[in-house]
Amino acid sequence: MKQCAGCERTDALVRVATRSGASGPGITLYACPLHLPEYPPLPGADEIALIESVTHARREEESRQRRGQGRRRGGAARS
Repeated sequence: MKQCAGCERTDALVRVATRSGASGPGITLYACPLHLPEYPPLPGADEIALIESVTHARREEESRQRRGQGRRRGGAARS
């Protein structure tokens, strides 16, 4: 049953957090209007897409840098 994480109220709830479980199902936290200001807003679809894009770009750059470190100094990599 859904209830507020702060006061156990069961009506007018808003989802404020989702926590995944390492060895089982996760939990979803809800808050009533009174306790809602205690939680930061969840990221929206635009924010999630931006985070994924930046993370992907960083991984690509790190991969390019690692490949570059395998080359000999002063010349190109062997073919």
